[in-house]
Amino acid sequence: DGYAIKSLDNYQNKIFNGIFDGRGHTIVGLKESLFSTIGTTGVVKDVQLIGINNTDKATACSLAYVNNGTIDKVQISATLKGSSYTAGMVANNAGTIQNSIVVSDMSGADSATAYAIANNSTGSIVNSYNK
Repeated sequence: DGYAIKSLDNYQNKIFNGIFDGRGHTIVGLKESLFSTIGTTGVVKDVQLIGINNTDKATACSLAYVNNGTIDKVQISATLKGSSYTAGMVANNAGTIQNSIVVSDMSGADSATAYAIANNSTGSIVNSYNK
């Protein structure tokens, strides 16, 4: 009853500056992040990502490697394992993450570090948490 969706992560160095409104729908079974970069005018909202299994990269995250825009009402359930670092939602956040939840099983190589929401955040994280 669903549609096949391909991760936009294959378009590395591409910046998403649109509006991705999930309208409460669920995306199941991604093997990598949905986006590479969410740009300054990019908005990702009202979507669930479940069954993500991103385990074969140096950096493993669920939604995007870089967020410079707005993430609102995103729920994530994922298994993540990165050899350098692992982040539940985004690797680098310079934008806004709000009203979002991450439920994840995160691990990495011996020297890898796991971060609940974002590995590096110079932006804001409001009313968002890791369960």
